[in-house]
Amino acid sequence: MDVARGEIRGALNRAGNVVYISLMTEETLTPAQLKRELRRIAWGQVRLAQKLGVWPSEVRDWLAGKDPVPELVASDIRNLPSYNLRAPRPA
Repeated sequence: MDVARGEIRGALNRAGNVVYISLMTEETLTPAQLKRELRRIAWGQVRLAQKLGVWPSEVRDWLAGKDPVPELVASDIRNLPSYNLRAPRPA
């Protein structure tokens, strides 16, 4: 985690000590998790950006770890259906 990238924020507690708080929650996605999700749904960065209504540069920043993936966006990505490479079984 990097304070400069905004993943950890320092705050003073009542005793005046610095307490560090992680801004990454279980509801968001790390860059590695986002890459896995893109492989799972078989989408590229541009298609994901189009579907989410964001700029492709925003998706690139998420993948590079420059900006955290917003929780609502992470939830939407997790709920996308997986891409299945196999043909459906005959009935």
